Amino acid sequence: MTYYYDTRNQYWLAARNLPAGYALRYLVRGQLSTCVYALRDGHLLHWLRAVRDGVAGLGDVWGDRRTVRATTLAAIRQMDARRPSLAYMARKRLFRRDMRL
Repeated sequence: MTYYYDTRNQYWLAARNLPAGYALRYLVRGQLSTCVYALRDGHLLHWLRAVRDGVAGLGDVWGDRRTVRATTLAAIRQMDARRPSLAYMARKRLFRRDMRL
């Protein structure tokens, strides 16, 4: 189920690969979007389970922690700078059932 795995894996990817400040920003944006889509499509329970399991698994993935290099993070930030705003994406996609995660 997309709502479960995408949500859970965001926690693990952030913990394993991202610096703390960027990880927090990544999680806020990602969790907000997966929560909204799960609510919209009637899969809130899957989302809640994914949050629970994502947080519970943080200790396991923390041991594999290798943050991305500064050059990689700079490239990610350049891509983020070109990302459409959250408001734009909400207007474009939020209430359209044909839009999936």
